[in-house]
Amino acid sequence: SWRTFALIFAGSALLVILASAAVAATSYLPAALADIARGLVSDSGSIIFGVLAASVLFYAASRFHKGNAMRRIWELFGVAMTVRVIGDIIWVALEIRSHYADVPYPSVADAFYLAFYVFAVAGLIVAARSFRRLCDADRAIKVDIIVMFFVTTAVYVFVVAPIIVSAVPLAQKVLGVAYPIGDIVALLGPA
Repeated sequence: SWRTFALIFAGSALLVILASAAVAATSYLPAALADIARGLVSDSGSIIFGVLAASVLFYAASRFHKGNAMRRIWELFGVAMTVRVIGDIIWVALEIRSHYADVPYPSVADAFYLAFYVFAVAGLIVAARSFRRLCDADRAIKVDIIVMFFVTTAVYVFVVAPIIVSAVPLAQKVLGVAYPIGDIVALLGPA
């Protein structure tokens, strides 16, 4: 719809304006301060766009009556985006507290980042169940499974296996594997 294109255009324009302003503003700072300023701009941009996305998702949910599956789908996506924003806020606080040096990993932020996947997948499951009655998606699902098999194999070989054999603590290994798998399941697969 025209609203969707307006949101995409306005969001993209805002992104270009903020990025240009950040590059211009930080180019006049000393190198050490410029890195911190760029980090703050990048982090705040993530939070701002996350809040906008969550707001749009909850607004979309509000357009449907209570009990409607579409409302539940948009609410789950809105909650997913909200917990991601909370994770970003915690991450920024950790970065500021550490003066952009050694941020703890794993941290409390990771709990919220992982919760994003839980709510996003829940929204996708509700959507799949709702739309299954309207159309025959079996062929698309079969093609998706085949594509996801090859993508998952590539991710295992190039991302997961090196993490598993690395000499980092177990918690870092688990998160290092959880994020790419979560991206495949909750983002790439459905796309």
